[in-house]
Amino acid sequence: MEEELQILLSASQLGTADQCERKWGYTYLDGIRSPSTASQQLGTDVHTCAEEWLGKGTPPPQNKAGRIFTKGVALLPVPGDHVLVEHAFRFVDGPLVWRGFIDFIDTSTTPIKVGDHKTTKNLRYAMDAQQLSTDNQGIIYAKVAMDKFNVDQVQLEWVYYPTTGKNTLPKKVSVVVGRDHVEKHYKTLRMKGVSLLDHKRNVSSGVDLQVEKFPHPGCRAYGGCTFQEACDQLNKGNDVSDILDRIKAMSAAKTTPAAVINPPTEPVKTVVAAPQERTVSCEDVVVPPAKVGRPKKHRALEITEEARAAESVAPSANEDSIAPEAPPVKAKAKTKRKSKDKQETKEAADTMTLFIDCMPSSGSTDVSDIIMQCAAEAASEHGVDHYRMIDFGKGPAQLNVCLERYFHGGFSKFAGSVVLCTSNQIQADSIPFFEAMADTVVRSIK
Repeated sequence: MEEELQILLSASQLGTADQCERKWGYTYLDGIRSPSTASQQLGTDVHTCAEEWLGKGTPPPQNKAGRIFTKGVALLPVPGDHVLVEHAFRFVDGPLVWRGFIDFIDTSTTPIKVGDHKTTKNLRYAMDAQQLSTDNQGIIYAKVAMDKFNVDQVQLEWVYYPTTGKNTLPKKVSVVVGRDHVEKHYKTLRMKGVSLLDHKRNVSSGVDLQVEKFPHPGCRAYGGCTFQEACDQLNKGNDVSDILDRIKAMSAAKTTPAAVINPPTEPVKTVVAAPQERTVSCEDVVVPPAKVGRPKKHRALEITEEARAAESVAPSANEDSIAPEAPPVKAKAKTKRKSKDKQETKEAADTMTLFIDCMPSSGSTDVSDIIMQCAAEAASEHGVDHYRMIDFGKGPAQLNVCLERYFHGGFSKFAGSVVLCTSNQIQADSIPFFEAMADTVVRSIK
């Protein structure tokens, strides 16, 4: 008995077919992928920043992608075990095999939030709530979440990050969808999937797929279709093998190999922690320079909008201390000032500022891997699977003991800024150690 033919499907594949079935054929039957563009690479970099932040609480790097992402941090869930990041899914519906990755699922809310990160040059391209409620990707993601968590409603949240315009802020589009709505629209997606399966069964190349009109609106989408030249020659009755070979070679030369994204054949098992009661907003906080030298008692700096405004108006300490420019003959005085500035810079570089539930305006050092390593060591030393299983509630204290041993009582390697999030239990338990080592502690205002 002949085995039933199956087809692997994704939301992006349906989107390509909606634009043009011939383009879908070139891409998924001929295996010719369009070369990656600079805009697509920037989108990938922003996604990486989001994944690191939501998955580990790692602050974004100080580059273009990091600055774009930082503006949208306040629109995202607080990092923690209740957030599933890059959740892989694979479900089979007869001959249709759906697969993909959901950027994030926040299980701490009712309804559960299912989210996606989108980069765009202009927010006018962002969907509204009505469009999102019937979007291919939104319907598939909603169905996956409903089936996984056995719920009848989910909230779709698409976060759009503008990549141009210094003063343009990210935008979040949200809509709640129910099971009946999702199942109704999924039937349409299933029919599209069956149609693509028929193409896979009956044709071997995009050349064999017909389009009703050429050129059509899909030819101009996203800056223009890569295959326009091939379609133009095909419509004139000419052979397009050389053109397709050239596009394929260009794609191989320009496209950087991406990480493997095929989900495992077996369902992914995920342990979902109970929703946490603490909710904080890790917003971007502009912090005044830390004072040189460790204070006798650590104090948290609460920065209000009034304080920020006052800070922007008031002259800085350096502006007050700079004397009027000396005449050219007094070159020695200038050299002395330069030497003093160097000394102040060196001393400032030796200090550490701890940011709790907020982010610095400049770069920071990621200590999440070290904390995880020390947590594993504490658990191993006491013969338990997790450090919080240590008897008499001594787990957090033993974690801090391991951290102190790791750093041998010093913190010279991490002078600068360190960010910790209290919604992450391990990071919250490590705060006492880092507070003791910090010269200045900055907390968000709840």
